[in-house]
Amino acid sequence: MGSISLGRKIMNNLKNCKKILVEVNQTCNLNCSYCFYRDYGRVINQLSLDNVKEMLDNCPKLEECFLTGGECFTSKNIDQIIDLLTAKCYLTVFTNGVRLNNYDDKRLTSTVNKVNRFIISFDHYDVDNYKCRSNLDKTLSVIKRILAIDSERLEVKVCITKFNSDELDNIFKYLVDLGVKYLSINFIFDIKNTIYKHEVKNKGDLKKIFKIIYKYFDYFNKTYIDVLKELYLNGKYLDKYPCIADSEYYYLDCCNNYYICPGNNKELGCRGDCKNCYSKECANEWEIMYRR
Repeated sequence: MGSISLGRKIMNNLKNCKKILVEVNQTCNLNCSYCFYRDYGRVINQLSLDNVKEMLDNCPKLEECFLTGGECFTSKNIDQIIDLLTAKCYLTVFTNGVRLNNYDDKRLTSTVNKVNRFIISFDHYDVDNYKCRSNLDKTLSVIKRILAIDSERLEVKVCITKFNSDELDNIFKYLVDLGVKYLSINFIFDIKNTIYKHEVKNKGDLKKIFKIIYKYFDYFNKTYIDVLKELYLNGKYLDKYPCIADSEYYYLDCCNNYYICPGNNKELGCRGDCKNCYSKECANEWEIMYRR
């Protein structure tokens, strides 16, 4: 599937693609204790500029592109990839932000003004004592720098674990007081290859978390929060938000393979009942499918 000459079936599917999640690489400059790559392993492949150009040719109706990793800014081609995509569609970049500290003010301003939305993952403002993730001080530095350039282009995604859930109200307040206008969350689920258990599973604790989220509801993508609440508190799939994977939304991995979505990694045109394949692993896709 990763060849330049794609099959006719795949080509026909991609002609209707409006949103695509693009995995630039799987390499990362962090080693978070809850990262799912600890279980899955990483490949060294990097998406090439030719791959991106091919994707744009294959998706003539493309409206939105979302770059992810690994960490996008460990790619040597990231600036050129951004230039190619912003010329064609609305671009959102997922990043931990750390490598952006290497950009001087001029280069960072130029990059921020090209990208429509940065979604920066973040865990805690207590950078000295929070142990699940390193370099939070550098992530925080970049959040402040982007806010000073254009706060409308920044969204902060708080990764929720057992180790920060009790501080969630203070974390949101801290970010809002900094000037962050858009918030999101990512519920971390347990993986095997770590000494810690990160996932918040107790329903009472989850109810408390959602109560705090609704306190800051105006800062969130409300549709996404509604979906997460039904999944985590009631175990339900919301029919009013149908899955658009394999119809308008697709996934391109760093090996140049096209899939329905990273949640199930099925080939194009092979999705079963979305109510059966919907899970915590793909819940974050709803934020992309139903962007604010």
